[in-house]
Amino acid sequence: RYDQGKTDSIPRTEANTARLRKELEESFLQFATHRQSCNLENLKANSKGRSGSSYYFDTYSYSMSELYREYGIRSKTNNTNYMIGFYGLYDYSRPDFAALFIQPFKVSSQSYLVYSYSLNGQGLYFIKDSATNQIVYKGQSLSSSAAIHVFKEIDQRHCIIVEDLGDLGRRALVLQKTNAGLKAVPAFKGNEIDQAANNFKKKVYKEKRMYMWLASNRGLSVGYGTKYVTIGFDESRNAIFFRKYMNESKGEIKLVEAIWDGNKFEMDDCYLGDYLDDSPVPMPG
Repeated sequence: RYDQGKTDSIPRTEANTARLRKELEESFLQFATHRQSCNLENLKANSKGRSGSSYYFDTYSYSMSELYREYGIRSKTNNTNYMIGFYGLYDYSRPDFAALFIQPFKVSSQSYLVYSYSLNGQGLYFIKDSATNQIVYKGQSLSSSAAIHVFKEIDQRHCIIVEDLGDLGRRALVLQKTNAGLKAVPAFKGNEIDQAANNFKKKVYKEKRMYMWLASNRGLSVGYGTKYVTIGFDESRNAIFFRKYMNESKGEIKLVEAIWDGNKFEMDDCYLGDYLDDSPVPMPG
């Protein structure tokens, strides 16, 4: 309600917004670093009711749901996201208006937990080493869904993650293991979408860049779904890949991949609108 300017007790100002977001981040970090924050069995046991894979609490003011991370894989092993939604902050135009997510990942021999929160489609995520209970990485959550889609090991010194950007697609990022935790490194070489030009079809060559972005927009997201922006990683070959579904009904699907070589991937950013119809979504009259 504050974001909508509907509270009288706290005027909506830049200073108040900055203060409230700082307090939110501090509170969420305190939750993420609590050793029992991932103990969801106790939460389930105290639920007021259950419907399918969702549990409801406290006169239905909030709920917890177990979701498949990769819906096409019907196994929960290393494939489960937990979402807690708050109905007290419900906005009927956004069913996921306020939510937090817990994502357990098994990466080689290490276990990590990714904690993220979404408020109006933006927030933060923290990666925690389960063994030490230490936060090893912090990033921006740019989706109303769980922040991370893929988290895998490249070699003994590097991991790869794929961030969910909501309607804007997904992007891959390489993290280097250090004594202080995980550090983002510019590990991609090739053409980068020129965001400064506000034109996804314009690209600029970069010898080193931080992300590999499989870009989309609202119209493409509604029209084609998440399969078209899926970035995968084949651990057996150390290869990052995605597929161009240029004309799926005719079998026109192109695999695009890059092998990890010399601590980098050589792969261009890709915009779905380069080969799919990216017309704006018609607005109701």
